[in-house]
Amino acid sequence: MIRSLNIRYIFILLSKILYTEAVFMSTSLIFAFLNDENTIIPFVFSVSLTAFTGLLLQLFSIGNKSKDLSTKDTYIVLVLSLLMVCGFGALPYLLSQYNPGIANSFFESISGFTTTGSSVIQNVEILPQSILWWRSLTQWIGGLGVLVVVAAILPFLKVGGLHLFSTDSNVLSSEKLMPRIKETAKRLWFIYIMLTISECILLICGEMNIFESLTFAFGTVSSGGFSIKNGSLAGYSQYSQYIVSAFMLVSGLNFVLLYHILKGNFKKVIKDEELRVFAGVIIIAIILLSINLIVQNSKTMYDAVRLSVFHVISIISSTGFSTENYMGWPILGWALLFVLMFFGACSGSTGGGIRIIRHVLSFKILKNNLMRLTHPKAIITLSLNHKKLDDSAVLPVLSFIILYFFTFVVASLIITSTNIDIETSMGAVISSMGGIGPGIGMVGPTNTYAHLPLIAKVVLSICMIMGRLEILPIYLLMSIGFWKN
Repeated sequence: MIRSLNIRYIFILLSKILYTEAVFMSTSLIFAFLNDENTIIPFVFSVSLTAFTGLLLQLFSIGNKSKDLSTKDTYIVLVLSLLMVCGFGALPYLLSQYNPGIANSFFESISGFTTTGSSVIQNVEILPQSILWWRSLTQWIGGLGVLVVVAAILPFLKVGGLHLFSTDSNVLSSEKLMPRIKETAKRLWFIYIMLTISECILLICGEMNIFESLTFAFGTVSSGGFSIKNGSLAGYSQYSQYIVSAFMLVSGLNFVLLYHILKGNFKKVIKDEELRVFAGVIIIAIILLSINLIVQNSKTMYDAVRLSVFHVISIISSTGFSTENYMGWPILGWALLFVLMFFGACSGSTGGGIRIIRHVLSFKILKNNLMRLTHPKAIITLSLNHKKLDDSAVLPVLSFIILYFFTFVVASLIITSTNIDIETSMGAVISSMGGIGPGIGMVGPTNTYAHLPLIAKVVLSICMIMGRLEILPIYLLMSIGFWKN
């Protein structure tokens, strides 16, 4: 099997990723020097070790002639790159001792790079700016990576039905694949950076300073949800909360559609079925939650709608910011948010979860099967956005959903076996898989994951990685057949 892999080219790609991480990590030294923090040595060592490892991988790749990546190579690069950036990204936490322990450091790093936003730090407000900057930056870097993986690489691999492009060849030649990935990345990253800058400027117009606005913009556009305050956005003005709500919503949309908006192709945007369903789910959820808060929680209509808009968008976009402890709401209120955790954002966005496109296709598949039962002789086709889909589009979607719920059940049972109540276990697992951050029970918006036992943190870390990579690549690497020639 090893001989069938393009090991040297894999090393080249991994070395470039580590070099990039080292450059981003070095920006934390600016804050460490300016504020005379005791994190200078930890960051210098972390940056040096990350860059040195990248250099070693580059040296091992000397003599490489082929730049072709097989499907197996691509899966391996995806998984190894995420594991490596999370591993080296944990060094600043571990070495600075602000987040002591290997498991906690890895958990915080994985949560950042997978744009989940779950935290084991009980008081983030005591952290130095350099650590807060790196913590926020990890989720923004993760968002950059997500756009490339979800919008360019996974569609080539036909993972989970996310087909924005297609290829008939099992070997992805760099002459064809790399230019398309680079071109797609440039367009999406341009939108990503512009959204970050725009939100930052608008937040500065409120009460936030530059550092606060940057970190919250990083957490919003990446759908990460890390906050530099223990109360998330609760202590900020309604103006700032509305701005964040708007950008959470936009970041939960397909970035390809945002590109069409910039091009003025509004007809294609309006006709997009996933977008219409996404908007419909949000509107219905806001109405139901608002009524619940007015009737059972004595909220004014304005406050009920304001809180509903913010938290519905926050959960379905998988950002995870909060302005109030929704676990203090009536059961129906937080139960509705729990259900939304299973929906997810749109395909091609920085958000996570099952994603709306898969729900749309699943509903269409179910509808077609019911039609076939009542009309056996009818010719029934499956279509999306008025385009006919063949049967090959069905299996990846169904496989993903089955594996998603299988993983959810197994992980929930494992965590429950550690004497954690089932409510907290289910909330923690679906939040980790969906990249949301806060869950329900004892991991709600005002709680951290610090109190969970080691085995629970390990399981949830795995869930975050699996959810970010769309589940299937991890199961493929675990299968015996994948490693056979």
